[in-house]
Amino acid sequence: MSQRALFSTVTRWAMLGALGIGLGLCTPAGAKGTAMAPPKVAQLVEQMDTAASARDLTRLLATYSPNFVHGDGLDRKAFSRSLEQFWNQYPNLTYKTEVVAWTENRQGGVAETLTRISGTRQEKGREFALEATLRSRQHFEGDRLVRQETLSEESTVKTGARPPKLAVNLPQTVKTGETFSLDVIVLEPIENDLLLGGVKDEAISTASYPLPSKVAVEPLIDAKSGTGPGGIFKLGKAPDRPESRWISAVVVRKDGITMVTRRLQVVAK
Repeated sequence: MSQRALFSTVTRWAMLGALGIGLGLCTPAGAKGTAMAPPKVAQLVEQMDTAASARDLTRLLATYSPNFVHGDGLDRKAFSRSLEQFWNQYPNLTYKTEVVAWTENRQGGVAETLTRISGTRQEKGREFALEATLRSRQHFEGDRLVRQETLSEESTVKTGARPPKLAVNLPQTVKTGETFSLDVIVLEPIENDLLLGGVKDEAISTASYPLPSKVAVEPLIDAKSGTGPGGIFKLGKAPDRPESRWISAVVVRKDGITMVTRRLQVVAK
């Protein structure tokens, strides 16, 4: 099979917005201006960490309110389904989370967290390595997590002996109807490689979580001249209503693939 046929599409598992919910809360050593989460919350989150590490969905969901909701539209049942499918894809994930802010309120409190996620999966003889960072705001009532919003997220999936090294420039927030640019720059000499690439722009919804998404790729280097732009440079236009979107880009060479996904927040003017 040719490289073109082999890499004609690359699957991205659409899931990151639900991954970091409440997993591994801890206050970073030396953090300034950050209120320490109370012992009751720390104990709750430790239970969540233990359950998630063991892939024990029943124990994990016991720490969630029956009325739990996610800012992307997921309820407790949809979150459970997405997380279970994600664990099946990446069976050896590691979560490392820091509390960057904690605020008490009458119901309990609100934690802003930064979660780093890493893991690998095998598919058709290839190993895919995931690195992701997720910033979230989590609302607690008593000893239960009741709501979470994803503030920002980015992920990188690599496979092969020499996946391309990329730099990505994309705003975190744009206004409705605004034009924005996406720059995906290859940070190493292209040499005589056949370089392929593509972009996927999709709205985040409950339907997009449990399903894999595919990114179609096309040549980035002219086969005859051996020249090209050295990356992906696109202009996009935000929709006319506020929403969150996943922007994914993939760059493929004969001995490696790199895919990056960022969350783009579209806000009202």
